[in-house]
Amino acid sequence: MTKSLNKAIMGPMNTRVTKAKNWILQFIQIQLIVFMVSLPILSGWGFEMSILSPIGNLIFTPILTVFLLLSSIIFFLEILCIPNNWIIYLLHQVSNLWIWLLGMYNRNLLIGFTKPPIIFSIMVPIAIILILHIKKIRGLTKNIAVFFALFIVSCAYLKLINTPRSFIKPITCHNGEVICIYNKGKTAIIDPGYIGQRISAQSWMQYTLIPEIIKSCGKTSIDYLIFMQPGKIVFDTIESMLEIIHVKNIYLVSWQGNMDKYILKSFYNMKNTAIANKTVIKRISWNTEHIRLQENASLVISPLSKNLSYRTVTYPALCVTCNIDNQKVKIYSAKYCSLLHSKLRRKHAKNSSCYRQPRISAY
Repeated sequence: MTKSLNKAIMGPMNTRVTKAKNWILQFIQIQLIVFMVSLPILSGWGFEMSILSPIGNLIFTPILTVFLLLSSIIFFLEILCIPNNWIIYLLHQVSNLWIWLLGMYNRNLLIGFTKPPIIFSIMVPIAIILILHIKKIRGLTKNIAVFFALFIVSCAYLKLINTPRSFIKPITCHNGEVICIYNKGKTAIIDPGYIGQRISAQSWMQYTLIPEIIKSCGKTSIDYLIFMQPGKIVFDTIESMLEIIHVKNIYLVSWQGNMDKYILKSFYNMKNTAIANKTVIKRISWNTEHIRLQENASLVISPLSKNLSYRTVTYPALCVTCNIDNQKVKIYSAKYCSLLHSKLRRKHAKNSSCYRQPRISAY
């Protein structure tokens, strides 16, 4: 009698436990497949991936289901002219919960991967199909173990083997190039003055510069951000960049004179955003600045004797000397190069001492 009673009680409970276990295993399997399929796509486009994506999907799937259900009910009740204030209140609370959870977003949980080779992008989907169809590993537990092993191997390959040791890379920006420097985990971005030439600088930064940094070196942060020319568009772009990617240090050229009030407003907005994000702002004046990236890599920011102007202020022309693996490259302020080119053109000179693309292409 007791045994039959225990079976009657424990039988349905064991069934529920088994169903819950299978559901969790299926969820993990699907998340691993989704991650592996999206890995070559997102890394190829230069997008970050969140470590908490599986947990986020687990949390937001039921919340989204409740949100859509309540929205549908409100829609039909409105058509039928039936009071629905309490359902609207529930929908409002669900929305507040969603927003509260989104506020827990942490950029440190984002990881980036270098752009994978084409053969990697082809082999990953093929490996997933084979794993799903091989009879010996068709069980959920075996499937998950194999997918997890594939996940670890793929991440290790992109992070350790596919990531270059160092490079100096020009990124086309409007009428010139912004220089991306990477050496053993340290990243520096140098803008000679081209970012501030177009009002579309913020969209270029978000959809071109940052993805290019991520897919080139797999970094989701910038160690050194160097701007060789001031400007309102530059300040607004820096402010937007600080909200998207973590920047540790900003080097900004100093100026003399009274800047226009609306430009100063953009500067102080950028400064407040930097303080909020714990970013250090350093001003470049007439003193030489030395930045040590690694043991055999450094940047030297030197002011030149030439003064440049922007509206009502003046600032020194700069030269950034990059010493990477015993190789030296010099980058000059964009306006200084433009003035020098004009001067040499008038003298019918053929060559310029300014930064040129062939010097970078060797890296």
